[in-house]
Amino acid sequence: QRQERRALVITNPVWTHERDKYAGFMPCPRPWFDVTIDFKSRIIGKQNYSMPLTEALFSSQIAAARTFGFEDQLATLQSLGLARGGSLRNAILVAGDDVVNEDGLRYQDEFVRHKLLDAVGDLALAGAPIFGRFVGHCSGHHLNNQVLRNLMRNSRFWTLTTVREATEQWGSMIDDSTYEEMLESI
Repeated sequence: QRQERRALVITNPVWTHERDKYAGFMPCPRPWFDVTIDFKSRIIGKQNYSMPLTEALFSSQIAAARTFGFEDQLATLQSLGLARGGSLRNAILVAGDDVVNEDGLRYQDEFVRHKLLDAVGDLALAGAPIFGRFVGHCSGHHLNNQVLRNLMRNSRFWTLTTVREATEQWGSMIDDSTYEEMLESI
């Protein structure tokens, strides 16, 4: 007999802060990601991407977003044995306020889309889909991991159910106006 797929449902907000950076979860009737980045480089600048996480949207809007790095950091990374598989085919290279790649960006906001892709991967360590709204403001791998640890340490923030039950039961508990109030409170 096949077991139903489990889901973590966020029942209470949980946040992690580090100076002006933060990551957190809020109750939401579906998996949702809201990611903001803010870089000094004018080619990147401040960008936000917010979306419900579905297989179709992930495939069409997020999966092709490449990682990125800065030309002035490349030699240091390579001397440390990092960025060994990086090329202009699988990464975006930023030099000052320009993109070095001849073909440019795949999306105007490819940088923030890649950070959303990173967050999806980081949070997959939960071992089950998370029915909740993830909010990351300049968060990166470290804060994403930290908020996931904070979440998992305390079951008052979540409940474990099946994907089917989460979709049926939790979907009616929260309306969209609640999200803006929660965001304003952080």
